Amino acid sequence: MVGVAGVFIVYVFVELAQAVRVREMVTIRLLGGLTLLAFTWSWLHARRDGRQTLAALSGLAYSTTVSLLTTLAAAYGGSEFGVPLAYGYLIAVLNVVLWSEGGWFLLGFVGALTPPTILMFMREPTTTEIVDYVALHAVTIIVASLVFYMRQLIFRETATLHAALRKEASVDTLTGLLNRRAWAERVSTWEQAHPHDAATLMYMDLDRFKTLNDAHGHDVGDRALVVFAEALRTVLPQAAAIARFGGDEFVALVPGTIEEAERLGHEVRAALAGPSLREFGLSVSIGLAASTPGGSREAMLHDADQAMLATKGARAAPSGG
Repeated sequence: MVGVAGVFIVYVFVELAQAVRVREMVTIRLLGGLTLLAFTWSWLHARRDGRQTLAALSGLAYSTTVSLLTTLAAAYGGSEFGVPLAYGYLIAVLNVVLWSEGGWFLLGFVGALTPPTILMFMREPTTTEIVDYVALHAVTIIVASLVFYMRQLIFRETATLHAALRKEASVDTLTGLLNRRAWAERVSTWEQAHPHDAATLMYMDLDRFKTLNDAHGHDVGDRALVVFAEALRTVLPQAAAIARFGGDEFVALVPGTIEEAERLGHEVRAALAGPSLREFGLSVSIGLAASTPGGSREAMLHDADQAMLATKGARAAPSGG
């Protein structure tokens, strides 16, 4: 369809050139309008399909066409030269500001500037006209540059805000670990990329955490959760998908066999006895479940949870965990 639009645009331009030669303003306006519609259609479809270069070229062509049509109207339309040229040039530059990205912004200015510049010096302008012309361009470029800068600033701040919102929606606000939904997405992505690789799910529950909260308050409990999350980031491999499922429950999918996960579990328990976590007097019950070909994530979570509960019972942890 874009190719058809290109052929149509070439045909219209040929007819437009003929109309310019004989100075048929009605035909010029009609063909020019059709050209603008074609460029608009091309720009919309290119944006929809994610074809940024074609979208930028379409916007550039649109702005140049607006400037060309306005220049022709000023030259052959029987009106004062300056007023329609000024309005048309401003419209063309406004389109450059709204449609262009990055380096296309400068090319758009060149496209919008070329037709009136050619006409200006073909007419043997007076000194006053040259001064007005230069003043028009100077003011327009300054204003358009400010608008373009503000637009880029708004886009940048919007992108930053969207990134922050996406991050907030995917992480646990207290610990910075993945939340349940983001963890499921991360695990799904890993499983698709490594369908035949071994992996083990670690289901971890802090022992005596409720006792810590009741005795010292939620601020201390929250600090313990944050420090434990940092310990998990340090001990577990970088490829592990670590999440807080809520309360004092944490899960991690780690690449490797269940024996490798058992070794990591010993390191996690050692971290709880280390300087940063010793003051909280906590321990951790860990349940493991190995991934199986064709097995569901829900079944693996259930198996790891049951293994964790069995470990907690076997350790005879005091009530309040």
